[in-house]
Amino acid sequence: MFKQHCTILASVFLLAACSTPETSPPELPAPSGTPQTSERPVGLTERPDSFMSEGQEESWDAIDHEACAENGGIVQMAGMLGYYRCTLIFDDAGKACSDTDDCMGKCLAEDMAMSPEETETEAVGKCAQTDSPFGCYSQIVDGKQTPTICVD
Repeated sequence: MFKQHCTILASVFLLAACSTPETSPPELPAPSGTPQTSERPVGLTERPDSFMSEGQEESWDAIDHEACAENGGIVQMAGMLGYYRCTLIFDDAGKACSDTDDCMGKCLAEDMAMSPEETETEAVGKCAQTDSPFGCYSQIVDGKQTPTICVD
């Protein structure tokens, strides 16, 4: 009888450990390498109530939230580690470009270059929506598409 109770109790603990938390992380805007939208990304204005790792807490506390907002930025979780950063939003997002010099940020290709041949032809891109370095993207430099990179 004792063995049955221990087995049942162990099963309950295992199931509890596998359950999802009651609060889910906030939904974040897509990284800069994804297709541009006309909607302004949404950031966080208050410290999340959900669990944060030590690195996430440090990154949240290191941000000058007031200066971020004054410069048109938003606070968001970014990258594979999910650290918080002030992401600046560019006024020229979506403008046609042939080089990063044409933009406040990067000049991004609409499609990703997967072969060297794709980087040899003339190309026109669009100015990035934010300064986030995360995601997969190809840039347009001197009117030609660079190979795709992925940054986490």
